[in-house]
Amino acid sequence: MTEQDAAAIRRRTARLLAAVLLGMALLAAGCLWLWCSLFGWPHFLRQGNPNLSPQAAAEQVESGGLARLGPDAYYELAEGSGLGELLQTDAWTPAEPFRPEDAALALRFGERYELYLCADGRAAFYDGYAPGDTRLWSCYTLPAEAVANLLSALPERAAPAEEPYGTFTH
Repeated sequence: MTEQDAAAIRRRTARLLAAVLLGMALLAAGCLWLWCSLFGWPHFLRQGNPNLSPQAAAEQVESGGLARLGPDAYYELAEGSGLGELLQTDAWTPAEPFRPEDAALALRFGERYELYLCADGRAAFYDGYAPGDTRLWSCYTLPAEAVANLLSALPERAAPAEEPYGTFTH
């Protein structure tokens, strides 16, 4: 093999390597685009969501909605019921994410805006209306007595309701 043949082989190999690397980069970009279009941005890349703040939770409770207490007791929250004050939103702190399957109380505002409160003082707030680059969930720790006060005041300040059309997220 001559020096010219070796140089030609190196050039072809370099071109092939460049083409393979470019193809892999395009494939990775296409996979990321497909993933984000189907499932939204990964959690660590999503922006904060001001609709999931503790103050927004109190405002939503005050504006009315639907409450599910236990597996089959539903209450209609009237606007201005005063239940939002019982949440003690000044004492909420961010918490690690969790699944709200064991929530003692689930509140729904609209079709896809929900607040789950656990008896141990955990809260999970869900915004199903958020765009793909914004966080869907925020989790908090709040005083357990706030949840207990809300649970005891709910039957007094809210009207019983039929099982609603549609379901809660969890």
